[in-house]
Amino acid sequence: MSYEDFINVVQTRAHASREAAEQASRAVLEVLAERIAAGEARDLAAELPPEIAPWLATMSDAERFDSDEFVRRVAEREGTDVETSEQHVRAVLDAVSRAVSDKEFSDLVAELPRDYARLLPKGPAVDVGSSDTLL
Repeated sequence: MSYEDFINVVQTRAHASREAAEQASRAVLEVLAERIAAGEARDLAAELPPEIAPWLATMSDAERFDSDEFVRRVAEREGTDVETSEQHVRAVLDAVSRAVSDKEFSDLVAELPRDYARLLPKGPAVDVGSSDTLL
């Protein structure tokens, strides 16, 4: 998937302008990089368009926070409200699921606790584990 296609998916799913879709994509992926292991962030970045890969760059360990905190952090970076941010998170994660292999998306989902399921696109690649513990 190209960068343009990725942003178009976000723009369409979020009912947002191109600028807002780019801002949302960056905010969501930066927060995602804080939440997942550095190795998983690198693996994910390797399958995304090269313009997006730097947004997943991280050298730190994964932080433990739930989906509400994830959305709050994205809202803070975007300078928007939580409701809008949640819509953006869903749109970006949908674009990610389309841009990477099913295996890579499953690996990503495996790093997230069950409460993230509400933010993920529905489908066979997003079988969220039964663990309630935060990684």
